[in-house]
Amino acid sequence: MRLNIFFMIFLCLVSMLFIQYGYGKAHANQASSIISNGAGTSADAAKLSVNWKRIALYLLLLSCFLLAGGMAWRLYRDISVQSKKSGDSEISRKKAQEMLASLSNGDQQNFGQLRDICSQLQGIAKGMRGETVSSYISGISETHVSGINRLLWIYLKLLYSKKEIDNFFQTIDVGSIEGHVRQTEERLAMLGNETEDDLGRAKRRRSLTDLLKTSMQRLKNYRMVKENHEFISIELERLYLKITSALEMGIHRQSTDDITGEIDAVSTSVVYAEQTIQELEAVIGFSLDEGETPMLLHES
Repeated sequence: MRLNIFFMIFLCLVSMLFIQYGYGKAHANQASSIISNGAGTSADAAKLSVNWKRIALYLLLLSCFLLAGGMAWRLYRDISVQSKKSGDSEISRKKAQEMLASLSNGDQQNFGQLRDICSQLQGIAKGMRGETVSSYISGISETHVSGINRLLWIYLKLLYSKKEIDNFFQTIDVGSIEGHVRQTEERLAMLGNETEDDLGRAKRRRSLTDLLKTSMQRLKNYRMVKENHEFISIELERLYLKITSALEMGIHRQSTDDITGEIDAVSTSVVYAEQTIQELEAVIGFSLDEGETPMLLHES
């Protein structure tokens, strides 16, 4: 922003110099012509020769007005961006609170324990820098805090996805779907050869075929969700142990770089977990409406 202001001032000054030179020279020539031709007095010529000063003053005022307007617009835009970011952060924070509140008591307890571990990670990293551990945030790199907080957010999303899958299983009877598939296949077989279909039989065949296709898709969705449910359960356990391992490694090796490297490695390894969450959103129908990552590390 400072460079933009200096650049605008520089342009104004250069413009004024060119205007001063051009108008001064033109009016001086015109004044000399007036005197030589006897068309006016020397006072008239002097009056004419200084008109460029008034023009330069007007241009200077206009430049100042444009400069002030540009600065005001930049300030307004920055304030608007900050307000939007603040609003997005508040929305994300409330969304995270709702997700956490919807979990079972056991899952809420697991999340709380993992959050305590992450806070200890920050405390260790801070203590290794020779600082007090009473205030976790100050003195720790923003990247470090963001990485730990992101792991917490992913862990919370995995817990929430597992809860949604459990709800999905309660609403579906896989045995009934499998029985419906068998019955539909039998009804299609009873129609005989498709080449011998009349108009009425062709209509029934199309309806039964579509019915079978829909039932088969439901079975496919169920099996996919079941596989992902197992994957999420394993991923939750792995993520918990990885973060705990980073804590233990930081204690024994006494190096913040070791902790940061381990956190980065864990963050990279959860890409498949995030992709799985997106797939489940499409199949089950829930949506996390993900925006800005909420700050979870210091929520009470």
